[in-house]
Amino acid sequence: MNPNGANEEYSMMKMVEKVWTTHFVLEHSQDEKVNFGILNKETLYSDALSISRNEVDVYGTIYNPSNTKSISTSNGNLVIEHINHSKKFFGFVEKGNISSIPLSSLGNRQAFLIFFDRLYRG
Repeated sequence: MNPNGANEEYSMMKMVEKVWTTHFVLEHSQDEKVNFGILNKETLYSDALSISRNEVDVYGTIYNPSNTKSISTSNGNLVIEHINHSKKFFGFVEKGNISSIPLSSLGNRQAFLIFFDRLYRG
């Protein structure tokens, strides 16, 4: 057992994930765009998300700091709301763009969150 009481195999896998994420981010930090896949049941959507220094493309909807109304999490999803999104009639009618990214299905989740943080926090 390790000093924190966690299973040794689990601790080793978390370290491998951390090293891989660091390598991935450093390797792709100068890329124009980085793609991230989403695994939905047995289907891999390899081009579901792409992120660059200026924007994130979620299933074809482009978000950037100037057109994003809000960013939140809900039920394990990262939710990005476009400034054109609105709710009417007590929330039953929605217009505009809002995207929900299932974080548990996102490939290279930690790397995506690092790139996403850089985009929105600068």
